[in-house]
Amino acid sequence: MANLSKLSPKAKKALIGACAPGAVTALVELAAGFTPGDDIPLQDLGATLRGWSEESRIMTLSIDVSHLDDLSDLRGVTYIEIGGKLANPGDPPE
Repeated sequence: MANLSKLSPKAKKALIGACAPGAVTALVELAAGFTPGDDIPLQDLGATLRGWSEESRIMTLSIDVSHLDDLSDLRGVTYIEIGGKLANPGDPPE
């Protein structure tokens, strides 16, 4: 069962099928002391890590909508937003 309190409104809609199925970009906030890969089993979720900011504790993932519930149940995950993308600090401003 998904931990709905960790999902943004847009992520909740995607999970219940209001959005098209398939892969989405997700911004995931982790609790202090947790890191992607070591503490969050990305491969088990079929997720691909796109970015990680240790300072903000936010990682960017490509993940299938059907796995958002599994992601929200993980210890260490505090919030999930979909449809956003972290800017690469090396990219020029838009």
